[in-house]
Amino acid sequence: MSSLTKDILEFNVLWYDINDNKLKYYDIVPYFVESYKTLKTKKPKTIEEFREFIISKSRYMFKSRCEYEIIVSGHFDTPKEKWDIHDQIIMNIDVIVKLLMKELKSHGNSKKKISK
Repeated sequence: MSSLTKDILEFNVLWYDINDNKLKYYDIVPYFVESYKTLKTKKPKTIEEFREFIISKSRYMFKSRCEYEIIVSGHFDTPKEKWDIHDQIIMNIDVIVKLLMKELKSHGNSKKKISK
């Protein structure tokens, strides 16, 4: 894949890089833009269609895959929860839908390759 263009909008989620042994940010926008551009079926146009598109692609790519999971906990004896990138996307779905629609509109039918 090509390098990321400088003017693309970002939405970062947390993921744990096992190679570097630390939490890092991961920008999900390029994945959704590329998924949209390569979509073989009818492309989403409405907010609800984009919402379903993002949920579907997120579920496929990020749900319940150990490389995209982190453990979240408070201080002291609070219970720990396992979150994956899909969970982070779902809790921010409305923001991500608006961001993706804006990103796709700003690039229109541009031939620029937007990927990570």
